Amino acid sequence: MLKNEGPGYVPHLIVAGPAVLLIWEIYWFIRDGEHPEFAMSSKEKLVSGYPFFILIISVLLVAFFVALCEGKF
Repeated sequence: MLKNEGPGYVPHLIVAGPAVLLIWEIYWFIRDGEHPEFAMSSKEKLVSGYPFFILIISVLLVAFFVALCEGKF
């Protein structure tokens, strides 16, 4: 490995970050109200930005994944 090259696993960690955020956000979006204090109606979820955050994270994840597959990292 050359001195100016970084470890080869760093791009995979960059892609794993948004993937974990996406899984976490989808979990909280579709979660049933097991605990009444965490229960939200569909309108409250929409207003709080859950679908928009999921969309933004998904687009970033796809962009990172495509760049990783094309070798741009």
